Amino acid sequence: MSGSRRRSSPRFPLSFSPSDVRSPDVTVLGLPSERVLPGYPRGQARAPGVIRRAARGLDFFEPGLGDPLEELTLVDEGDLPDFRPRTRPRAFLILGGDHTVTARAVSRLRPRRLLWLDAHPDLLPSERHDGALRACLRRVGRAGLVGVRAWSRREWEELEGSDRLRLLSPEEAVEAAGRADYVSLDLDALDPSVAPGVTTPEPGGLGFEEVARIVREAGRAGAHLDVVELCPEVESHVTPVVACRLIGEYLKGFLEG
Repeated sequence: MSGSRRRSSPRFPLSFSPSDVRSPDVTVLGLPSERVLPGYPRGQARAPGVIRRAARGLDFFEPGLGDPLEELTLVDEGDLPDFRPRTRPRAFLILGGDHTVTARAVSRLRPRRLLWLDAHPDLLPSERHDGALRACLRRVGRAGLVGVRAWSRREWEELEGSDRLRLLSPEEAVEAAGRADYVSLDLDALDPSVAPGVTTPEPGGLGFEEVARIVREAGRAGAHLDVVELCPEVESHVTPVVACRLIGEYLKGFLEG
């Protein structure tokens, strides 16, 4: 099995294939969707591969903890047209694609508590990325939103009229991550100075350490995580590394948990 684990060039580093392990700690899979609004940059479908390539050039070791890629059993199922995994892991790590991939995963995993990191509420009646959270609410009980700073009037009224949605500060989101079943990270939740390569950047976003604390706590809780809206056509050097480092924090939390 160790030999196949090392032959992982198309996959996340040190990951097994689904034929090697059927019940891993974490299954990585890509959902390369590009259901974005007309006029917005494209290329989100390339993001899973870009993240995997960036990860192969990084070390994930932490003194006092070790390397989660060595300590955890990871399977990478590659890129799939839809969320129909072959394995049964303790948690899924999903690489988008645009934010519509979250509803596809949520419809199968049926989490009760969703934590939504995003610059936008995505509550519009749309089948594209601006309606992603609205689509998820058909399947989840409650959702906490953190990092949102770009509202339409309709979305604000939707929030005010709902007892299932709650705005959270970054500190509150760390606590909520410890209770979440599923965490969805749109990289535009981060400030563009930290993650410029996103579909819809918004100034005034979260810092890296704030998001790192949230996703690490999500890992400790064993929550599923998706990372979406990386747009390599906009920027493909810094932002993929930021995405990998946040994935690393999640996996370190998973190892700690």
